[in-house]
Amino acid sequence: MGTGGVPAPRKEKIMRIQYWGTAAAEAYPAMFCTCEACRRAREQGGKNIRTRTSALIDQSVMIDFSPDTNYNRLRYGYDMSRLQALCITHAHSDHLSAAELVMHAPYPYCRGNGGTLRFFCGEDGEKQIQEHSASDGFDPALQVTIWKPYQKERVTDTLDVTPLPAKHDPTHACYILLLESQGKGFLYGHDTAFPEEDVFEFLKGRRLDGISLDCNNGARPSGRTHMGLEDAARFAARLEESGCLRKGAVRVINHFSHACGLLHGELEQCAAPRGFSVAWDGMEIDV
Repeated sequence: MGTGGVPAPRKEKIMRIQYWGTAAAEAYPAMFCTCEACRRAREQGGKNIRTRTSALIDQSVMIDFSPDTNYNRLRYGYDMSRLQALCITHAHSDHLSAAELVMHAPYPYCRGNGGTLRFFCGEDGEKQIQEHSASDGFDPALQVTIWKPYQKERVTDTLDVTPLPAKHDPTHACYILLLESQGKGFLYGHDTAFPEEDVFEFLKGRRLDGISLDCNNGARPSGRTHMGLEDAARFAARLEESGCLRKGAVRVINHFSHACGLLHGELEQCAAPRGFSVAWDGMEIDV
């Protein structure tokens, strides 16, 4: 504590990440599904209830805009007028709900939304917004920047984001995101299989204080579009070998499909020996 009972200032700046959603496209439990994993998730509730993947960075930048965004901003008590920027990893509907985002437009959907909103996406993301806005015109308060691989963008006064190619869907521009803020680095790596070598070459020598990696398949083998726990561990090991993942860095797995068959506690049992925490809806981490 500082003098007079006032908390002493932090010696180091932090980057705070809040996971708003931690599931794959079908959510978990999936709406129409009667599989054993979904049945158990519904019965046990708690951390087993997962909405579609998205995250809030430092209360001002959102990564991905899922169909569950309005529900999540209500349950977390977030004032959307505080949002400065949206960073879209790719234009699949669980990561970019274009029909919802057009509600940001000042007419006819919204009044007093707090001004402009910076929007970073691939070209296909911009096209989706344009298509959904066709009847009422494009939102003049949405300032669009198109991602270019490996090109850093200044997203806010304190946050830089660099999109790195994801190995996910060759018909879309898909990225994982390197976040850098006030000397801290965080890799948000969801919706990707094990990346190509160029990604590791780019990251070599950079500082990573935390990683959040795709684990859609849980303990099952990785596929062509997503990772399982073994590939997430291999990903982290490569970052360690290249010297960029610092000792004591935060390590999280996220983006889970009901097809992995595991509930939250079971994922924790698998992840802990490999040094990972398991994300849940609402979890906050500081790096």
